Order: sequence, then structure tokens, then C-alpha cells
Amino acid sequence: MAAMASAAWKKSDAWFWEKLRTKLQLQQQTSQAGPTQLKTYSGTFQDYIYRSTPRNSHTLTISCNGFLHSVPVNDTHLFLGIKKGTFIEVDTEATVGLYSELVKRVRVGETT
Repeated sequence: MAAMASAAWKKSDAWFWEKLRTKLQLQQQTSQAGPTQLKTYSGTFQDYIYRSTPRNSHTLTISCNGFLHSVPVNDTHLFLGIKKGTFIEVDTEATVGLYSELVKRVRVGETT
């Protein structure tokens, strides 16, 4: 009986720590090993939301010259407090092989 309880405990313990390791790996910052490209987006801020499709990511949407641009970006606090309709410029770093871009700087202008 003790051997069976011990085996069950070891199995559940291994499962728990594997799940925890998996969750922690998702939160670690991805290495910037590939070549990078700096980009600047400017326009009227529309929204910054979390979307689960096509991939789990945060998306910045800005409008410029009548077009909406949706950019997958990392989870950041830099867009907090920015109201819809505010002119912004966003500097990002795109790395080959990563889905989202790393937000480096946000400049806020006057409301349009």
C-alpha cells in the first residue's frame, strides 16, 4: 500500500513541476538571437488589445492616412492611459523568427 501511494505521489509531483516549468518558460523573455530590424509606426491610436487568434498575442491598432494598421506586439504597459484618437509614434524592434515586435518607445502627440 505504501509503495503504491509513493508511486502515485511521485507521478503527481513530476506532473506538477513539469506544468510549473512550462508556465515559467512562457513568461521568460525570448532570446534576441536572430537579426533585428527597427521600425517606427506613427498614426492615430485606436486600441491595444489581447487577441487569441491567429496567435495568442497583444495587438496595437493605429490608423494612418485612412488605413488601419494592426501590429502584433509584446505585452507592455506603455500604452496604458493613451486614449483613442491620440497621435502616437511607436518604435519597435522586430526579430526574425518571432511573431510579435518588441515595443521600445512610445511618443504621444496632441489629440486629433
